[in-house]
Amino acid sequence: MNKNQLAIHCKKRSAAFVFAAAALLALILTACGDDSRPAEKSGAPSAPARVTKLVYKNDTQPFDYLKEALAKGDRSIDQCAYALHEAGSIPLSETGDFSFSGGGPGYVTQSSGDVATEMEEGPMHIEITGRIEMKAFSEAMAKDTGSAVIGQGKYTHTASATKKSTFAKGDYESTSYTETAECELQITYYADSNEIMLSAKDGYFDVNRSGKLTQSYDGDIEESAYEKVEQGYASFRFIPE
Repeated sequence: MNKNQLAIHCKKRSAAFVFAAAALLALILTACGDDSRPAEKSGAPSAPARVTKLVYKNDTQPFDYLKEALAKGDRSIDQCAYALHEAGSIPLSETGDFSFSGGGPGYVTQSSGDVATEMEEGPMHIEITGRIEMKAFSEAMAKDTGSAVIGQGKYTHTASATKKSTFAKGDYESTSYTETAECELQITYYADSNEIMLSAKDGYFDVNRSGKLTQSYDGDIEESAYEKVEQGYASFRFIPE
């Protein structure tokens, strides 16, 4: 091999070595670089997916239970629970506003014995409105445990009803009235169960009944005003979806 051939051979070996080194470096950089997984983010957890509705949940009074009670007519039913079951869910806007307006089916119950009682409550009109603070909601959803107040709302209902109790001798007492109720709601998110609870801010609220009382004893009938205030309780559970 002459000098010129030796020089050419050395150059070829140098070029091959450089090419191999470059390929090895590229392989190392590829292995140490993007592994097709998203980079971990530092700081606060990312916001949850957009929630578009609140799905009603009531394990203590399932819809089938309420429909059966309505069909049998042997007990009163929670008309608000019935209306929410029937609706299924309440839409939630991007700003966190929601509104529900619906009605229960009304019901009639009858019982016999020494005192025969018939109770009829007409269809109840229910309204539930409110706003969820979406920033507070996102922060609460990003946590695994605990609870947080995330908004406020309002609950109202109206209904008309009659109740008649008949005694052994044919004497009776009958009331007919309109029932109204209103309360402020507190909205709380529970991370452990991923549930949103709407509950009366003060625990209980007043249910006002106003109407007429009719009493009949020994054939004499007397009418008077009927006014009564009872305590109501509001607590509604939803699953955000």
